[in-house]
Amino acid sequence: MKDTITLHVSAQALFDIMKKSLILETGEKKPDIRPGYSWSKKTGPRRTRVTITEWKESAVYAARFVTDGKTLHVRYDLEPAGKDQVRVTYSHELEGTGFLVRRKEKAAVRQALTLLRNVETAILRQQESTDQVAS
Repeated sequence: MKDTITLHVSAQALFDIMKKSLILETGEKKPDIRPGYSWSKKTGPRRTRVTITEWKESAVYAARFVTDGKTLHVRYDLEPAGKDQVRVTYSHELEGTGFLVRRKEKAAVRQALTLLRNVETAILRQQESTDQVAS
């Protein structure tokens, strides 16, 4: 399941936020984020193993999440779409089949797009306050 949106921020600004978020999630000060890099995180009573499957600065972030034997693949493809605009294609694949799996995927894609729009808003607000301070 995938969907594409255009955000009014640069690919680099969005990727920087994604990278900061990953660094915080790993718990390391200077993780070597690249394909094959892996860490474990606890979410409630469950432990999730995260592995970066593809990483290209300002362009691609893809990872595999394994929890209780279930595997989820996520991917963000960032493509510049003009001055301070980026087209983001988000892909989400939960291994398995059936109606419930597809329904969960649709909900997860909607949630990811909402999160991306919220990040866009935060970046724009930060840029506005930086511009005001500089004036």
